[in-house]
Amino acid sequence: MFNFGAVELVILMLVGPFVLALYFLPAIIAIARHHPNTLGIALLDLFLGWTLLGWLGALIWSLVQIASPPAAAPGPPAAGAAGAGPVPGAVRFCTRCGATLPPDAVFCPACGKDSRG
Repeated sequence: MFNFGAVELVILMLVGPFVLALYFLPAIIAIARHHPNTLGIALLDLFLGWTLLGWLGALIWSLVQIASPPAAAPGPPAAGAAGAGPVPGAVRFCTRCGATLPPDAVFCPACGKDSRG
């Protein structure tokens, strides 16, 4: 069948692992990146990797940006957080004259300044 000499066998043993690693490079990348479609990439690489198009498809698929899960919808800000607005029941003061404002006041009773902002 094949009549390999010692030199050819040594070359095959040295080059073979690199050729296999190159052939399965898309699957290796997918595994290293924890890609959610690692099995699909590995199967595409295994069965169609011998075609250049199949190998390139698997390589591109393994390198595609992995979509992160959608962020949760922002809820109401925590009481007292920056930019959260007035805290219900908290004492407010006029920024112009320093007078104490009633909880539902729109204008300062002492100087008439708008207390909404």
